[in-house]
Amino acid sequence: MRDYSSAETTLLRALDLAPDDPDTLRNLSVLLLERGCFDEALNVAERAHLRSPLDIAGLAHLAYCRAATGLWAEAETTCRRLLASAPIHLGARQILARVMIANGQEDRAIAELTQFVRAHKSHPSATLALASVLQFVGRFDEALTLASHVAHTRPDDESARSLETTLALSLGRFPMPKPADLALATRILVPPATCALEFVALLRLLPRLASQQNVHVVAEPRYRAVLSGLAQQVIFDEPGSELSATPLQSLLSILSTDTENIADGIPYLRPEAELFAKWRASLATFARPLLGIVWEGGALGLSMEQVAAVLPQSGTPVSLMADARRHSMSRWSRPIDAGVHIECPADLIAVIANLDAVVGPDSFAIHIAGALGIPGVVLVPRGYPWYWAQAGGKPMWYPSFKVVVQERLGDWDAAINEGRQRLDALLRALALD
Repeated sequence: MRDYSSAETTLLRALDLAPDDPDTLRNLSVLLLERGCFDEALNVAERAHLRSPLDIAGLAHLAYCRAATGLWAEAETTCRRLLASAPIHLGARQILARVMIANGQEDRAIAELTQFVRAHKSHPSATLALASVLQFVGRFDEALTLASHVAHTRPDDESARSLETTLALSLGRFPMPKPADLALATRILVPPATCALEFVALLRLLPRLASQQNVHVVAEPRYRAVLSGLAQQVIFDEPGSELSATPLQSLLSILSTDTENIADGIPYLRPEAELFAKWRASLATFARPLLGIVWEGGALGLSMEQVAAVLPQSGTPVSLMADARRHSMSRWSRPIDAGVHIECPADLIAVIANLDAVVGPDSFAIHIAGALGIPGVVLVPRGYPWYWAQAGGKPMWYPSFKVVVQERLGDWDAAINEGRQRLDALLRALALD
């Protein structure tokens, strides 16, 4: 949902004036990473490092880019070089641990980081770094124990409380109910740093509130395109007002959400009638089932070819990729390129509402499908995000989906086989309905 084009234009203009500025180069590299342009991001990070080889932040970013592109040995060397001059740099220690885990050295990576934490007991950020790495490999219980310790000993540490809540949700544990006078929750704030995927997952809480009263939502423009698709309308307020507002995530406790009611109200998004009809007409001539597909880049991500291996031979794949990664389809001619016509979230909502199922890794399109109640299969790593927590083998937040969890980091083979079986069963069930 972020406007990458304007940000990239601004950075490129700055580089026209100062082509060797390492900070601008690093910021451009970060932007390219967010867009999924991993090789380009690495090239720009290398340029920034050459301009300022002693810059600690630049070296840490270079290590991250090398890891993202699968250059494990180079990433590890970069981290250890950085740590030789800045031994308490937590970012480098976390990247190093993840690189070692990707290389099959999970126990050693966690042991090294644990030893560092024990040597720096007075630094709660070190404990939280270890908790994040444990979260990365799906060891949520251990991670929660560490995060809770920091949160309880340092109640003002917002990062600890946030991580504690996230880990608890990953285990299917919801915040303690704190029923409040709903009349006091008439202005809801979407914090600017809210991840787009978390935003769609939490969006379900607004219609429950709006069904009882008028609700004003304070959100940046990039969120409004999705908010306009809510089945229950809300009123937009401009950010910057001095009036108090309730953070969106706080509604989990205010509305007493739990495993039994978190899926109530699905579908909570609805397509615009005109756009829905346009996409229905556009897709009418293609063989069913219509299967929406998405994929990701990077060394550990699920590639287009791997998603293709999940699909049956029948039906029509419909690519929902609207960014640079859609050009991967030059290697696979079977899908319809719907992404080239997706200009805004309303388009994405409308096309997905016309599909029979959606398949791929955790992504914006997958969340939109779940919010619409469209069935599908999502393939996630061991350290899956909290909104893919399951109860009784069924995802609590998006029950129309089947969740396939990767067994070993970087190895998708078993998950692909299971995903294929899950999708076949899902499509057979749809055919019987």
